[in-house]
Amino acid sequence: MPRPMLPKAEEVAGIAKVLRAEGFQSICIETSPDGRVSITIGEIEGRENVTPLAKWKAKRGVS
Repeated sequence: MPRPMLPKAEEVAGIAKVLRAEGFQSICIETSPDGRVSITIGEIEGRENVTPLAKWKAKRGVS
């Protein structure tokens, strides 16, 4: 039985970059030896107190 293909580091980094650009700050990407990939995302507590400018910056991935 052939070994399953795991995602490349560049692919995982690309996924994380896209998720950060969408405004998610807490990202966990786990890979298993059987080829399974698990992505868990969450938002920072108190996110409703963020200013419109900070939301705009987070949406575009700038600091």
